[in-house]
Order: sequence, then C-alpha cells, then structure tokens
Amino acid sequence: MSSAPGDDPILEALWERARADLEADEPHRAVLEHARMSEQLPELARRYRALPIDGEETQAAIARRLAQLTAVALTFVATHRATSPESPPRPRWLVALAMLVLAVALYGLYAAAAAY
Repeated sequence: MSSAPGDDPILEALWERARADLEADEPHRAVLEHARMSEQLPELARRYRALPIDGEETQAAIARRLAQLTAVALTFVATHRATSPESPPRPRWLVALAMLVLAVALYGLYAAAAAY
C-alpha cells in the first residue's frame, strides 16, 4: 500500500503542515497516523532527519518527533508480529530500520540534552 515519495498528495499536505510548525502536536499526529496507515513511516523518518537544524529548539523538536515516530514504528512492528503468527517472519530490514530510527532519535535527544 505504500507509494513512492512524492506520490501521496495527502502525505505531502500533512507534511507541509507539520513542517510549518514543529512545535504543534496536532499536525504531527496527523502526518504520523497517515504514514502509519499507508506504511510510509520510513519516508516520514527520512523527512524529519533531512530537516535543517537552525537552533536548539528546532533540534529538540525534531528529536522529539523522531522519538515519537520510533515508538509508533516499533509498536507497528510488534503489533503485526503479534496479530499474524501464521504469516512468514517480517523482513529483517524493517527491524533494522526501526532500530536505526530509534538510534537517530536517541542521538538527537542526547545532543539536545548535551547542548544545555
């Protein structure tokens, strides 16, 4: 169900709203939910990681959003494994991607904390 980056006009519109105000929770929740439902969490993580960091507040906001995205991705993986035991195991790249997103989020949080 996932589509190529830029092919989903809903994701694009929601992303623009979320990117316009990184501190606002509602636009972020909306784009996160859409990315989860359309299986585009890796694309959303890529977009957050690509955002320019122009200050400590922006860095902290991006780190917070990546941490939330990581939690959703890990829950998504765990839920799919728990609800479909007869299906073949999920690809290892999905688990590796979730771990990578978690590592990036934790590094961002560490960098933000170290800046204080």
